[in-house]
Amino acid sequence: MPAHKEPIAIRSLTELFSGGRFRRRNNVKIPEITDIDFVVYEVVTGFLLLIQHKWLVPPETVDESSANDEHLAIGIRQAIDSRKYVIEHPEFLRQRLDLDDSAAISRIEATVVCRGFEHTGFFDDKGIPMIMEVAFRELVQNSENLPTLWSKLALDQTGTQQQRKLSILSDQYILPNMSSLSRHLGGWNPDAESRLQII
Repeated sequence: MPAHKEPIAIRSLTELFSGGRFRRRNNVKIPEITDIDFVVYEVVTGFLLLIQHKWLVPPETVDESSANDEHLAIGIRQAIDSRKYVIEHPEFLRQRLDLDDSAAISRIEATVVCRGFEHTGFFDDKGIPMIMEVAFRELVQNSENLPTLWSKLALDQTGTQQQRKLSILSDQYILPNMSSLSRHLGGWNPDAESRLQII
């Protein structure tokens, strides 16, 4: 994430998890592995959520669209690596969050939150929930605790995967906005009557 944008992203996440219910830490470095953009621990439930925040740029070309996917793929890899490390070394974040020895860590999960443009979807998300920041904010505001939030994130991920699978059942599909597709594919302008096979 560009240095000048990081404080904005962190401030936005901090506002979502304000108050004594939570312990928060941003920009946590895991030596020789990765860093965690934002960590939030809920005191009552013991749920620990690791958040990788990615700031995307609206693509004007195929290369820029691919760059967004690569950026998100890095976030997914970071989420997987950080979660694995914290599960194997629970004291690592316990110390950084100033948790007492008696404070339970009931579950550790990770997600990728992105601001900007959505990815094209042509890569494996490896089961890590990815969500736009505006949608993430709404889920947080409508969840009573972190376990409930996680259930919604996981359900959204499953629903997205099911939607992709269901699209295979459709023989043909007419895109409703061909000019939008043209813009995202760097100027390619198929005939408006073209039918595209969904795979």
